Amino acid sequence: MAQLRPGMAISLVVNSNAIREINDIRSSTVYDQEGKKLIIAQTEPMMLSDYEGKPVTVSFLTQEKGNPVRYGFQAKVIKLLRDYSLNPSQQVPAIALVQRSLTEQYNLRMFYRIQPPSDFGLWLSVFDQPVNIIDISIGGAIVSASSDLANRFKFEIEGLLNITLIIDDEHFNLQAKIKRLPLPDYHRGGGAIQMVAMEFCDRTPELDRTLGEKILNIQRQLRSKGLEI
Repeated sequence: MAQLRPGMAISLVVNSNAIREINDIRSSTVYDQEGKKLIIAQTEPMMLSDYEGKPVTVSFLTQEKGNPVRYGFQAKVIKLLRDYSLNPSQQVPAIALVQRSLTEQYNLRMFYRIQPPSDFGLWLSVFDQPVNIIDISIGGAIVSASSDLANRFKFEIEGLLNITLIIDDEHFNLQAKIKRLPLPDYHRGGGAIQMVAMEFCDRTPELDRTLGEKILNIQRQLRSKGLEI
């Protein structure tokens, strides 16, 4: 398994917005590593103190059989360091992180948003009840649900909700942040059906890889049938 080591360049995903389809990726370098604790160079643009305690994704490239392969893991920002001693005569700004997940193959490509047909092996349930996926990306989804079910979401706005995403035979239990948005283009059924946007909050490299591969597979199948995506 590929491992980080001091001196390696990394890409740090510091902010993802599933609804606006934004992925904020910043470059850095590993200064030091001890177990799951990392010290990395301050990024450009700089990360500010409000990032302390927040999750980020660390990814890096390695060579396997002569080919570049990207790995990644989830981490948490512990502290921003103003004067890290890089050597006895040099102090630099740095960031202290702690690794929170296993290191796995990772794909920085973030948002391939598709509208999957119901028979393409992709399902999502909330409150243990299935909902219809209107569109989905690695970062989040817009779903339709009955008004009775959707009304339960109002208590979860900006909070975290447990959901289950099923990709073929694999079940992923994760949390999502519910964002009720004005979606007039999707509104149908005279209020009997409501649309809800959600952002996947605790994604893992395994989920990103599996869902990303599934989305690309659905894209290829839809193109082969001459359908719009």
